[in-house]
Amino acid sequence: MTPGLKVDSLMARNKALDRIFNAFVYLFFGTFCFLILYPFWFIVINSINADLIFGTAMIWPTRLTVSNYLMVFSDPAVVRSMFISIMRVVVGSVAAVVINSLCAFSLRKKTLAFRAFYVVLFTVPQFFVGGLIPTYLNLKMLGLLDTFLVYIFPTYIYNLSWLLFLMTAFNDIPDTLEESAHLDGAGAFTVYRRIYMPLAVPVLVTIILFAGVSQWLAWFDTLYFTRSESLQTFAAFLMKVVRKFSNLEVDTVNMDVDDLRRLSDLQGIRFSAMIIGTLPVVMVYPFLQKFFVKGVRLGSMKE
Repeated sequence: MTPGLKVDSLMARNKALDRIFNAFVYLFFGTFCFLILYPFWFIVINSINADLIFGTAMIWPTRLTVSNYLMVFSDPAVVRSMFISIMRVVVGSVAAVVINSLCAFSLRKKTLAFRAFYVVLFTVPQFFVGGLIPTYLNLKMLGLLDTFLVYIFPTYIYNLSWLLFLMTAFNDIPDTLEESAHLDGAGAFTVYRRIYMPLAVPVLVTIILFAGVSQWLAWFDTLYFTRSESLQTFAAFLMKVVRKFSNLEVDTVNMDVDDLRRLSDLQGIRFSAMIIGTLPVVMVYPFLQKFFVKGVRLGSMKE
């Protein structure tokens, strides 16, 4: 065989191997995406399915309806719980940004007196947790039980990872900017507000995203630290709906038409509440993704 034919044969074999490899990659990632997206699609189609009494749909709803969503929003407790969740997202995210950025702004200075002590003080509580009972007793002594502030202090207002992200981002800002500001008569708070915060916007948006999602999905504190129905969050409502359906002894053979209809309505409420709980995160994340990627990069390594 001539050298030219050997090269052509080798190139043809490489092209065949490339096609096989590409087909395997497409198949693998296509299957992976399907396994991730189908559960969400399953919930979506059944939240608008009017024939849940006959069973859940697998590909497409047999008959479209929005009555499931209307039933969810017709309950005043649901609307109130969504308002509480939105309030805790807004207040909790702002508080997390302010507290963590102030701590990072102070700890970035290596000349800070007792800096090592403060670092240990902020680090140790993240690795050693007292547990549910000590936390409950601590919140009781602080007077935070059954109040809105239990959603903000102290669990969701501070996070060591957020603090480290901000410290790294602040350390990348040249000291000459701060020195020039001091020469112009700016104080420490002015430097923090006018120089460091604007230059760390990607990291701040990342922390807002983390804090907001954590606040929106939180239900544990509502269950154990509050009693008033007026403080119920939407995540806690969703948890109760899912748990109520899970605890039902479903025996469709011995059910009459009215029982099947009530079961169908409960299923529809469950699917609709899941979509309502997921939709805000799905809608907000694409707009913050570019800040999220840049913020994680800036906050995890030095340029």
